[in-house]
Amino acid sequence: MFEVARLVVAAEIAKIHTIEWTTQLLYDEPLNRGMKANWSGVFAKQEVVADALKEVVRRLGDTNDAKKANSLYAALAGGPGIFGLGNHVYEGVPLVGLLDPNKVDRWDLKNDDHINGGVNHFGSPFNFPEEFITVYRLHPLLPDLIEYREWNKEPNVIRQQVPVVETFRGKATEAMRQKGLANWALSMGRQRLGFLTLQNHPQFLQNLKMSRLQSPTQQIDVAALDLIRDRERGVPRYNEFRRQYGLKQLTSFDDFADKHEQDSNERTTQEQLVKTLREVYGQHQCDASKKITEAQLNDDGSPITDCLGHPHGNLIDNIEDVDTVVGWLAEFRRPHGFAISETQFVVFILNASRRLFSDRFFTSSFRPEFYTTLGVDWVMHNGPGPEMMEQGKPNGHEQQVSPLKRVLLRTIPELARELQTVVNVFDPWARDRGEYYSLQWKARAGAEGDEAFGSGQVPSLLAEPPR
Repeated sequence: MFEVARLVVAAEIAKIHTIEWTTQLLYDEPLNRGMKANWSGVFAKQEVVADALKEVVRRLGDTNDAKKANSLYAALAGGPGIFGLGNHVYEGVPLVGLLDPNKVDRWDLKNDDHINGGVNHFGSPFNFPEEFITVYRLHPLLPDLIEYREWNKEPNVIRQQVPVVETFRGKATEAMRQKGLANWALSMGRQRLGFLTLQNHPQFLQNLKMSRLQSPTQQIDVAALDLIRDRERGVPRYNEFRRQYGLKQLTSFDDFADKHEQDSNERTTQEQLVKTLREVYGQHQCDASKKITEAQLNDDGSPITDCLGHPHGNLIDNIEDVDTVVGWLAEFRRPHGFAISETQFVVFILNASRRLFSDRFFTSSFRPEFYTTLGVDWVMHNGPGPEMMEQGKPNGHEQQVSPLKRVLLRTIPELARELQTVVNVFDPWARDRGEYYSLQWKARAGAEGDEAFGSGQVPSLLAEPPR
């Protein structure tokens, strides 16, 4: 029972990350469709087409052209979805044409090819690379203070501001016992996360006490430590990092600023941060004879040099010295609803999918033989019992009650009223979702008195303006 429960919990966590957390982190329609397809497929409700594509993808593993097979495999897997890929085997199914739904499933627990048939490591053993760790340094999301509320009094009232540093390590259990799980869940559900930008790290992480350190202060600066770790582990600096991922390089600190930004205050903030980058990293006289990368060429096929397209001998920004974390935090221009930068997104999307492709328990071994029938239904329906649907069509879609929302409704039933209007629990609970993928920050009915609400828009639903 423990092993089965562990599989179900792991699959639930993977599903929450794929279709719930990521779709809120990247809040627009293309990403909503993309992540749903990543998990359950574009043709999830058209089983005949989905099963036919599953068979096509499965047979790609038999080809000798690994490079071609891998590219087709990843593309075609969007049809049936990665989850459950290869968990049925049909005899005599052609590569072209529709699958006969009446065919008998030949999947056999004694056949290793069937058990592992959905796994694809794309030529190398799976693990998360250092680059993934680099773009997952999301410390600015953390606040310094939790706006503590109580569910059974007046949820709109912030009763106390609790320092985050007083709620973890050895103090976590006592904090939970004193204030209760429901109150902490309400407090965190109502509060927005910090904006992923420069100069927005929480202060407690910049002066984090660690008594085991043999230093005069016994403190560490996590923001600085992130940079040190990347440098020590050989992660390329920001511009080279982007080039190696096939992204466009920057040629000046000015390239970070959003040229289309209309808000004068925001534009002033960006210009000031660009100025700070120039002060920190400096400038130099460029040398056009110095080739600086093997990762890309200029558009005309010539090597990329130290001058980055500027005339030889010009004074240019030391953009090549910018640390990767600093660089992606400075990317001010982002697509609608994106809480993360372009650089982060490219690395995230590769690794999030790779995690599913490389695990047989998310692909060919997602079956009752391992999960039990109850476990399979639990994962498919986001919880025990029959499928539950949200009221109406949020952002134009009929959709299931999300897995994490169902977890909260089961474990903290006293929050049922608070969660009634919540579609995605990573969206601040008291926010009015408004019109189609609205980013407007206003209170829903009943939460107008919540002092957390002001006026205007923010760059992300997860984000508050930088301090």
